[in-house]
Amino acid sequence: MSLTAKTKNWLKRNADISLAGKTVVVTGANSGVGFKTAETMLYLGADVILACRNQQRAENARAALAADYPSSRISVMSLDLADFSSIDAFVGSIVRPKGNNGHSLQNLQGTRIQRIHKRAVCRSACPDEI
Repeated sequence: MSLTAKTKNWLKRNADISLAGKTVVVTGANSGVGFKTAETMLYLGADVILACRNQQRAENARAALAADYPSSRISVMSLDLADFSSIDAFVGSIVRPKGNNGHSLQNLQGTRIQRIHKRAVCRSACPDEI
């Protein structure tokens, strides 16, 4: 499932960057666009956290990515973006103990999530239009 040679060549020509030492959180990373985004971040050298609702599918994705990128750091964390308690737990487990504020968040759960995230962040302090 590795990136194609065409994609790798494009990245070398157009994205001459290294993400080594950076941490990227990718939501929905167990399949589709999220999986390919996580794979691209690994190719560019990032440490990747697969933030997924279904832990079994996330572990399967981690195993597939680890097979192609064996020296990469790939973590799986539970995150259901439709559940505020899941969001709170995720943020608490990633920011506080690890001292890691993350370098990038690749949110691939659709446009509805912007509204959910805004509610989660501003639960009591935001105006009623949320």
